Amino acid sequence: MLESSKKGKSFLLADSPGLGKTRQTLVYLCIQYQHNQKGPLFFVAPNERILDSQESDLKAILAVFHANCYKAMPISC
Repeated sequence: MLESSKKGKSFLLADSPGLGKTRQTLVYLCIQYQHNQKGPLFFVAPNERILDSQESDLKAILAVFHANCYKAMPISC
């Protein structure tokens, strides 16, 4: 993520559930903040994949970036 960001490129972080994408993203945000780089950023994650503890961490970090966390309502097909 850091290398793509340094090159001004977008990136996609995707793999199997449980391999630490949320934590990697939170660390990435902290590093960006330390270097005074606050955006623009856009993150999407399925609601069911974000644990309650991760959600509170994410909201705390997003507040530093003056960002909002939006949750979509599930859609049944």
